[in-house]
Amino acid sequence: MTDSDAPPTDRRASEAETFRNDHPHIADRTVFADPHEDHRTLRRAAESGGDITAPATPIDAPPSETFAPAFGEVLAGRYRLLRSLGQGGMGQVWLAEVLGSEHPVALKWLSDELASDPEIRARFRREIRASLAIRHAGVVHGLDLDRLVDGRDVLVMEYVEGRTLEDVLSERGRLLPREVAHLGVSLAAALAATHDAGFIHRDLKPSNMIVTGDGRLDAATVRLLDLGVCHDETEHKALSLTAHYGGVLGTPSYMAPEQLVGESISIRSDVFSLGVVLYRMISGSRPYPGSTFTELAEAVGSMEPAALGELVPDPKRPADLDELVHAMLAFDPANRPANAHDVTRVLADIANPERFLRRAASVAVASLSVAFAIGFVLGRL
Repeated sequence: MTDSDAPPTDRRASEAETFRNDHPHIADRTVFADPHEDHRTLRRAAESGGDITAPATPIDAPPSETFAPAFGEVLAGRYRLLRSLGQGGMGQVWLAEVLGSEHPVALKWLSDELASDPEIRARFRREIRASLAIRHAGVVHGLDLDRLVDGRDVLVMEYVEGRTLEDVLSERGRLLPREVAHLGVSLAAALAATHDAGFIHRDLKPSNMIVTGDGRLDAATVRLLDLGVCHDETEHKALSLTAHYGGVLGTPSYMAPEQLVGESISIRSDVFSLGVVLYRMISGSRPYPGSTFTELAEAVGSMEPAALGELVPDPKRPADLDELVHAMLAFDPANRPANAHDVTRVLADIANPERFLRRAASVAVASLSVAFAIGFVLGRL
């Protein structure tokens, strides 16, 4: 029996053995993105869309002093700070209003420590340029680039009020099929636009997706956040703050196998990550167990995800939704959908309201038929 004839579990185990032999030091790899999907507003504030007007201060000029923002302070002569949205080792994000219009925006800048490093400042500037190249309603928009008085860059972003998909899933556990299809098609379309602009996201996960609307998820808007570790296919370089320190970039529990070991990635690596998100939306859990990088790498390389139809059976869920998600999670990138456009087309067909109505009607008829048959049998006893 050849490898191609082997059962899927055995074939994946064989691939995993090769995977481990080729990467004996996988446990020593460093991962700087949070493996537990903690919601870090710091890096997730909006990154996309618009033209940059470069300020006059040279980009290689280090900050002249420590900057401690305060409520009510006016930055760059036109942004009044309202409250902090998040802060950490890399920098800060603040909610602000544009003077004269009271229009809310989010401002992001590097921390004092990182702002003093010329390479990090250059990376941040390239990250801004990359994110501004993406123009799509499904990606939160960058609006402008400004400077603080000490010379460091400030990214001015659209402020979007809502909840992360991580928050929604933590509260709900799993979503209804029509909600998964509706949100999924929006996410896939936004990802396709990201790829069309020449970038691989590399960190797709629920905490980097924000949901807005009146509470109905099958009518809500969902948008992608955080291009902080995106890969620029045109420049063949990682656009990331963490890349300065080396290591594998991304969030392990949502990474494709090739990304886990730091090998060459492609747009199909993002397709895998979106598949993990969809799997969790359907089932309430991720497809692979493990709380450490090594455990996750072992699971991804050696086991097939539990079949959704068996894990969470639901007659109202279209079978091709399960089939799509499992195809997106294929170990070999060549066996995944070729691109996010293909995923979008399949999800758009699944999300068609008429299709869900027809399926619900057929399930109702089947249930009535079963109930009638049971009643008939009981009546004859």
